[in-house]
Amino acid sequence: HKETRMPRGRPTNRLSSDTMAIDVNSLAESVDFDQILSPENTKSFVWKYFGFPAKGGQFIEEDKKKRNFVICSLCKRPLPYQGNTTNMAVHLRHHHKELLDDSGNSPKLSSESPLPLKILFPAGESPLLTGEASLKQGVDLLQGAMPTTEGVLSKLPQALTAPEARLINPMPPSSAKWKKLSNSLCEFIAKDLLPIDLVNGQGFLGFMSSLEPRYVPPNATTIATRYFVQMYEQQRSKVMQKLASGFDYYSLAVEFWMDHLGFSYHGYTIHYINNDWKINSSFLGADCQVGKEEPNIILTKWNLPVEKLTAITVAAIESVLSKSLKCNHLVCLAFMFQFAIEQVMSIPGFDLTLKKAREVVKRWVHSDTPLNEDIPGQWVTTFKMLQAIMFQRELISPAHMPNEQDLAFMTAFITVTQPIAQIVEVLKSERWVTVAAVRLLIHKILSQYLVINPTDSNLVKEMKEVLKAHLTAEYSKCESSLLLNKACFLDPRFKSLSYLEEEEKQAVIKAIELEAMNMVPTDMQEKTAEPSAKKTKSDEIGIMTLIGDMVELSDNMDMPGDDFQMELQKYSSLEQIKDDPLEWWKYNETKFPVLSKLAKQYLAIPGLCEPPKRAFDSEDCGSFKNRRLWLHQEEMDIRLFLAENLK
Repeated sequence: HKETRMPRGRPTNRLSSDTMAIDVNSLAESVDFDQILSPENTKSFVWKYFGFPAKGGQFIEEDKKKRNFVICSLCKRPLPYQGNTTNMAVHLRHHHKELLDDSGNSPKLSSESPLPLKILFPAGESPLLTGEASLKQGVDLLQGAMPTTEGVLSKLPQALTAPEARLINPMPPSSAKWKKLSNSLCEFIAKDLLPIDLVNGQGFLGFMSSLEPRYVPPNATTIATRYFVQMYEQQRSKVMQKLASGFDYYSLAVEFWMDHLGFSYHGYTIHYINNDWKINSSFLGADCQVGKEEPNIILTKWNLPVEKLTAITVAAIESVLSKSLKCNHLVCLAFMFQFAIEQVMSIPGFDLTLKKAREVVKRWVHSDTPLNEDIPGQWVTTFKMLQAIMFQRELISPAHMPNEQDLAFMTAFITVTQPIAQIVEVLKSERWVTVAAVRLLIHKILSQYLVINPTDSNLVKEMKEVLKAHLTAEYSKCESSLLLNKACFLDPRFKSLSYLEEEEKQAVIKAIELEAMNMVPTDMQEKTAEPSAKKTKSDEIGIMTLIGDMVELSDNMDMPGDDFQMELQKYSSLEQIKDDPLEWWKYNETKFPVLSKLAKQYLAIPGLCEPPKRAFDSEDCGSFKNRRLWLHQEEMDIRLFLAENLK
């Protein structure tokens, strides 16, 4: 009998280095362990910070040759293990260099101290203080017997850093404080749309060590796969509860954007007025449009009835979504301003002026009065850049001074867009911008700010005409115009429709009447057209004693006949208010039962497809959109859902 020997060399069950680099994380997650142990009789100092998975004090894999990965006790990151300490040493140099001396090859310890204690790390989030020797034995080896934790910490070498100290006396993950800190950390990352792997950064770990040296945060994988998933389910449940509380109608705001790889996304936010006359808004989710042709996929996901959808506010002149769902389409005001002003900026010759203006900013040397270059796609930043250059033009060196033509372009652009910039400054501080307010703002811009005056230069006239043409083309469309005018009539602040001619006013009121009639079920309309049956005394006494108190209310709310005409006349005769229109409707709902239903429908339509501050504030817009730009496709939906709904 001849013994069969395996060929010498690397064990066949060990993963290759290339495969290990890819699969080490999933491999570590697939192993069930509750502690990490370092091997005995090791010479390299790196084993102080690394160990193999174990359970109940025993290595998961007893065969040393079959151990494929180690885990860093400082950042919980699994690393490929191929029988040597090279990967571990490189990891310490790159990610935990504060533990090493200037050479980067030796631990930062005093000459009086022996080799580092084999302090070992927790499985998952449990930073267990264990090795193949107990904690007490390890401490005895380092400094002699010490009866208390405080004694241990007080006698540690001076060179021991905060990360090392938190391994000596870590905060238990089961403690209320650890859970509170971890939940707050995850909420901080989620709200501000920060990269999850910041918890692995040396700056962040150092910051956390200065705040709470004993706290070891959960790793990035745990945050993404456990905490964020739990937070998503909790927030989704809250949104579902809000939607289940009931609403008559709703509208959607839809954002469009592309990520850094060029993939297109839609983000959906629902807006509705609840039974307490409060505006409710919830971000429903984001989806990548690659290979998707179903525009109502988000409605199906949230069980939203299409027939209750009033309108979609989008950042586009035309929308496939509104056509497919057969609902009203409204262009986002912020997008419309950007689109129209970009047409002004495309006037021949203006591009050269902008190029020279940006050169002035780049060559600006006066640090006490800084100039900022504009941001593509944000016209307000272009306005501010040109305004600052004109204000500081005396400080510009003659070699870089714009010529007369450039100065004329700058002056004209500032003159034409300044009123809109002032409107934007007011709007970005608002919590909510209604479509009724949009209608009045557009009317004011067209009728006051873009009127051509005899003193206007030719450039100013041309810019006003271009801007007016594009704003008028969008907001004079029959569908958009009627929708906005209905919203104005149902807003008690603007119900007089003073900006319209009498014939146009009557057309709006007729449209309101027709819509009120369509709110009544067909069978109810047919019954009201027939002669009513003669009531008997028994009918009045029997049935009416049960539902008599509801009949009048039902007639007023669902039967837009003569009662509705009286309701309409009474509403029209009231003076306009200056207060919150939703508060007014809350206290007058019973007086105007039909109109109040329509008010809930139209006053919930957003004038913007994103929050006003983000839509108009260049800094807020830039920071959020830049972070969103770099999200991965698989995390886009959950990250944005948390960022929007945790606010």
